[in-house]
Amino acid sequence: MPDSEDSEATVKINPAALAGSGTPVPPPPPSGPAAAPPAKPRRLTWRQGVAALGVLAAVAVAFALVARHGFGGTTGTDRPRPAAAASGAGAPGPGGSAAPTTAASTRANPAAGPRVPPAPGPPGQTAPTTAGPPADTTGRVQLSTDSSGGEAVDLETGATQRTPANDPHLDLSAERGGLVAVNGTAIAPWPGSQAPTRADCGDGLTWTGVIGGTQLAPGGRYCVRTGTGRAGHLVVDDTTVANDGVLDVVAFRYTLWA
Repeated sequence: MPDSEDSEATVKINPAALAGSGTPVPPPPPSGPAAAPPAKPRRLTWRQGVAALGVLAAVAVAFALVARHGFGGTTGTDRPRPAAAASGAGAPGPGGSAAPTTAASTRANPAAGPRVPPAPGPPGQTAPTTAGPPADTTGRVQLSTDSSGGEAVDLETGATQRTPANDPHLDLSAERGGLVAVNGTAIAPWPGSQAPTRADCGDGLTWTGVIGGTQLAPGGRYCVRTGTGRAGHLVVDDTTVANDGVLDVVAFRYTLWA
């Protein structure tokens, strides 16, 4: 045994000797470090619970916004339409085929505002109208004469003016000597009691440029051809002729065929 006072004596116990004496044998000490006792679970305080609920709510709202608007920042209704849809073509259907375009999709966008009417043209010019089927031109006119001249009519418009006049649109003129055809117009008596047809007013009639005042009796019928190639007929309603055969007034109804 060493002489050092700092040395501690070591006592060894023989387990076999203790077992024979009836003394209980203590369990051997653990070979490794002593295991720490299990930690008790920590309980959150009410403030920590409220804070945790707030964080969960914020995360849930963020996920909801991402799911609603998508990662691009637009919803399905906010996204711009394809160019084909904006141009009136149907949206592509299954398999890439274009869906038929409905009438509603081709209508003008109401948000674009009401249609603006075209600006009026120069004074005296009428707006063009949709051309329809050709129609006959009909009218009634009364022409008179005096010592200074007569009165002429444009059969296509019914406009009249005093003569002498340098107007290429005039067709018939009442003068002191009778009813005169002007600007290439011709007139021919029709002997029938009924109004003539286009076929009746053909080349077989006696075409002339003047019908004397004494020949213009009420009920008389005449075929006419204007300088622009229009054909038609007229019937005399009334005349006033002086004793010397001078024509004062003539009134007639006319038709130019389309």
